[in-house]
Amino acid sequence: MDADRIVIEITEHAPVADYDELNAALGRLRRIGARLAIDDAGAGFASLRHILSLDPDIIKLDRSLIEGIATDRAQEALAAGLISFAEKSGATIVAEGIEIDEELDALRGLGVAYGQGFLLARPGPLPLPRV
Repeated sequence: MDADRIVIEITEHAPVADYDELNAALGRLRRIGARLAIDDAGAGFASLRHILSLDPDIIKLDRSLIEGIATDRAQEALAAGLISFAEKSGATIVAEGIEIDEELDALRGLGVAYGQGFLLARPGPLPLPRV
């Protein structure tokens, strides 16, 4: 498999004791084309620390930030801040857990181009490897 098809996800729940050591390990993979995603952004402090310390290629907005975004100004403002940060740092935003049209409309209005969730598609089986 080509390394540019690999995305390594670091989640909010993954404690990191040494960011320099993690960056060194990830650096070898990133140099050959693998990308880094920070999962659960907006869910807690650790994801923000991960974003600032690891310079991700992809920032995945947590479902807890997406649910109610169409009517909650604070959630919308936080999402807009993360989207602006991503644009300025060269990262791509992916919104997780999009379940209703209003969430999708709000995210599109904020300029989010990528999303996942039951509104867009149900999870499906992985294709079998080619022999």
